Amino acid sequence: MREFGWVRGFNYQPGYGSCSYENWMWFDPDRIERELNWGKAAFPGMNAVRLWLSWDAYVRAPEAFLTHFERSLEISDSLGIRVIPCLFNRWHNGFCDNGGIYLERLLPGTAQYDRWFFRDYLEAVCGRHSRDPRVLIWDLCNEPYSHDMPFDTCRALVDAETAWLMDMDACLEEIGVSQKRGFSQHGAVEPAMMEEADRVGNVFMIHPYLQWTPDMRAFEARCRRVIAHLDWQLAFADARGKPVLVTECCWGSIDTARFRENIRRTLTEYERRGIGFVAHALCQSGVADLHPPCEGPILQDMGQFNFLDGEGHVRPGLEIFSDFCKGETS
Repeated sequence: MREFGWVRGFNYQPGYGSCSYENWMWFDPDRIERELNWGKAAFPGMNAVRLWLSWDAYVRAPEAFLTHFERSLEISDSLGIRVIPCLFNRWHNGFCDNGGIYLERLLPGTAQYDRWFFRDYLEAVCGRHSRDPRVLIWDLCNEPYSHDMPFDTCRALVDAETAWLMDMDACLEEIGVSQKRGFSQHGAVEPAMMEEADRVGNVFMIHPYLQWTPDMRAFEARCRRVIAHLDWQLAFADARGKPVLVTECCWGSIDTARFRENIRRTLTEYERRGIGFVAHALCQSGVADLHPPCEGPILQDMGQFNFLDGEGHVRPGLEIFSDFCKGETS
């Protein structure tokens, strides 16, 4: 089994917010405990959650943020759940944005650029938990390079993002974190992304989504490309001697039958290869793609990615996730 082949988890965005900033500024430990208990009851094999943190919330209320993060670790640990803190976000949504880091922060010469603007945050968050067994992996950033452009057409942006990621990685090296570290790659079938990721940290985190499209021929062709690229990613990682973990997977849908089939098909591919995975996402939330259309904007072709509804019930058929969690231990 691969090093993280035992991981069976979910991304978790609390149900009371619509972005990471709100989730941490309006921190509600009772709601978080209730929702994670729902998840553990519905999926007993769940042993990890990926928590999206918020630098913006830390800047406004640093001590409160650190207290809230500690409480999240306590709640997760009480349920036998390891935590993958995601420190920054670079994925942006045009109609229901989650917040995070914007381009102006990363390009030298812009008014907002400051190479070390994140150092205090990393030292405070990661430094306090540098040897904390409740933290499984430090995820430096969710989906940098999420511009969906070939790398050779936007080299300046790629270089700026890589330099930023390498600086953060160097900070964690200085802090002396004991956990592995890396960043979660965008799901684009882009071999150059793995080469950039190889310059950062000591684990590869990937998002090999089987992304639905109503055009079945196009969908099947994309699935073949994603799986072929996944095998290439695994071979690349093995050659570099680094482990692999899927930190987002299972393309959602308003149609739960379609969602169930995507879960089955996706996790079957991962199981065959011994890869651990963290599905996106556990609970209904105001965050993009984690709610029905009546609760906020979503793209109809993307649908809903939440496994549990707003009352903690498993959406019909999605119990299939547990079929891929049997006998897994850390």
